[in-house]
Amino acid sequence: MARVDVLIAGHVEETEAGQSVHPTVSLVRDQDAVIVVDPGMLADPSLLTDALAGHGVRLDDVTHVFVTHHHLDHTRNVGMFPTARVVDVDSGYDGSLWLDHDGDGHHLTQDVSVIETPGHAQECAALVVGTDDGTV
Repeated sequence: MARVDVLIAGHVEETEAGQSVHPTVSLVRDQDAVIVVDPGMLADPSLLTDALAGHGVRLDDVTHVFVTHHHLDHTRNVGMFPTARVVDVDSGYDGSLWLDHDGDGHHLTQDVSVIETPGHAQECAALVVGTDDGTV
């Protein structure tokens, strides 16, 4: 079964300089897959690297980056993981390759799959993760 950890709790905060936005960034691990979900827009990238290190994960350990949708506050730090396959609602991106996948129901592992969740943006998706504690 897979494991899900929240690396960074998301928030939107008004500051004197403007609106500070952090998405919730999660870590999903299953078999050999190490997946970062929505590495987004952060005040400092070390927030993410430190959170990963706290779980014993280095940037080059990450095999996949999953983006729930293509707004900048969810995608800005995708480049921190140059060897990871990026996955969204219907595609995978591996280096310079743009690869289609099955979309709704596509499995990254036996216990981790993509589900379409259009609404906020047409391309919205989520991961469905089977864990020892149930489905996340």
